[in-house]
Amino acid sequence: MRRVALILISISLAVIFLCCGEDDPGRPGVGSLVGWPDRTEKEDCIEIIELVYEHRNIEKYREVLLKPDTDREKFKYGYIWYNKVSQGNPLVLSLDYDEDCECTQRILDNAEMLQLSLYPSVIVSETWTKIDEVFGEPCEDCWYTQRNYRFYVSFGHDMFMGDDEVSFVIGPDPGNPGKYVIYRADDLLTMLSFLLKPEKQHSISSQGISWGAVKSMYR
Repeated sequence: MRRVALILISISLAVIFLCCGEDDPGRPGVGSLVGWPDRTEKEDCIEIIELVYEHRNIEKYREVLLKPDTDREKFKYGYIWYNKVSQGNPLVLSLDYDEDCECTQRILDNAEMLQLSLYPSVIVSETWTKIDEVFGEPCEDCWYTQRNYRFYVSFGHDMFMGDDEVSFVIGPDPGNPGKYVIYRADDLLTMLSFLLKPEKQHSISSQGISWGAVKSMYR
């Protein structure tokens, strides 16, 4: 009888603990359980971008981009995202660090379905190419990479799907020696984003769109 009572008490305490933990605003969320790369390798920056969209973690996105700092000798304005503006595809020409973080947060907060995958480029064979300058300024240990992206996002009844190329330039993190951050990203529009038309009648429309176009929508 005493053993049964102890078991019941243990179960009750466990339930109370779990319930309190769920209500505790300081309790680590799911994102804390993700094995986030430490940015000591170049490829870490690419993996973090994918994980940001998978786990909708805007703070990790902020960390992987070069922050602006007017007191810094070089690269004072920080990270910039560039869109390639084409005929019939009016986009915001560029997004600075704050603008990109703001529109990305809106995407993460509002998308019902969201997936981003980055693959080796189907056009450029080299994974990483060392470069000597960024934004017209000399840069040591800076690298260029071009990747193919597959982008799926839905807002309400609209589903957008993109398949194109993006480039990233990464370099040393001024605030964290030994780690990399992204200095620049370019949505290249080197391939045709595809347009999917549903064969069956339903309320969801699917449209081809570039990654940068979705950012521009939520700027």
